[in-house]
Amino acid sequence: MKPAKRSSGKYFKASNVTFIVLGCVISLCVLGYGYEWGKALLSGVHEVYIRGKPPKTFSLDASATAYWMSMGYEAVRILVLTAMAGVMFYVPWLFRK
Repeated sequence: MKPAKRSSGKYFKASNVTFIVLGCVISLCVLGYGYEWGKALLSGVHEVYIRGKPPKTFSLDASATAYWMSMGYEAVRILVLTAMAGVMFYVPWLFRK
């Protein structure tokens, strides 16, 4: 007895939903990081959390170079996550018929 063939339409519909859900999750991460980044930009104090270590605090008054370097790193991370979310929303458009 031959195994039943799977419909490619069902597979692409399921994967499209997966991509859209991943895009939404990544977008929520971008919103959270963007909120924290904006709050740090307005207050002049940026806390960096590293897993397993105590948080580092960089202030604009005490160490401007470290503050701007950490803010730049966060901005790059936000831009990369935004690009990833855009790709996740773009892929289902490629698979549509």
